[in-house]
Amino acid sequence: MKLARLGDAVVNFLVSAALTETSGRPHGVKVEDRVLDRVYSLALKGVSGRVPRGFRGADAVEALYGCLWLCGALNVEREVERISGCLGEGGGLAECVADRLSEIIEKISGK
Repeated sequence: MKLARLGDAVVNFLVSAALTETSGRPHGVKVEDRVLDRVYSLALKGVSGRVPRGFRGADAVEALYGCLWLCGALNVEREVERISGCLGEGGGLAECVADRLSEIIEKISGK
């Protein structure tokens, strides 16, 4: 799943940049699959419907981010700023990313 590989890099960059902005110190992180599985549960589970056996929510989140970046639907600077703001207000990483992803989905779907 090449979109998930690309999306993995996108998500890692967004979170690393947001943590750098929040802390004022450089961060380079690999967002764990368990965190992205939680993002899936919070932001996408109701959208995706029934999923096949062995499905990983983390892969879906990564693939979606890869697609959003490729399609030009992801404003990286705005996402870093908003994730950083959420983290700075004490939000958890999964919740902050899920909130952003939910907003992007609503915007794209015209809701």
